[in-house]
Amino acid sequence: MDIGGSPITNFQDVGYGNISLR
Repeated sequence: MDIGGSPITNFQDVGYGNISLR
């Protein structure tokens, strides 16, 4: 998991960046 990664490239996480896509 990319905790605190990019707010748009965080589609692989459950919203650790800025948005929660999945």
